[in-house]
Amino acid sequence: MPFIHYSVIFEMAQQGLFRKKSAPEPEISNDFIELTRRSRVLEERYSNLERRSQVMEENMIEHHRKLSSEIRLLNDDLAEMKKTIADLNEKMQYLAAELQDFARKEDVQALKKYLDYWDPLKFVTQNQVEKIVKELIDEKKDK
Repeated sequence: MPFIHYSVIFEMAQQGLFRKKSAPEPEISNDFIELTRRSRVLEERYSNLERRSQVMEENMIEHHRKLSSEIRLLNDDLAEMKKTIADLNEKMQYLAAELQDFARKEDVQALKKYLDYWDPLKFVTQNQVEKIVKELIDEKKDK
């Protein structure tokens, strides 16, 4: 038979061999239940945060796709505008070159002075001169 110290036997006699433990066990189980409840609450919060994070990530990805698409469209429009501006610049340069060949205001005014001086409305054409000469010859023949 193993040796049991008398102090252990004394403690067992004071507590009773078949007595139930009363006080410490409910506190431990209440604490355990409270910790379990808190753990579940924290797990639920974490799960909710994960879901929110996933939804936000999906929304950000969708928003990024839309923005990328809009940026591509804007870049296409910008390229088209640049091409149009380049065409307009080319046409303006052509018109400027053509305008170089036009008469200036001073040149037109000088021509106007000469035309007023010469008064070309009083000039006669070759046909008119021939007609007048013929009439004069006919008149002299008739006389």
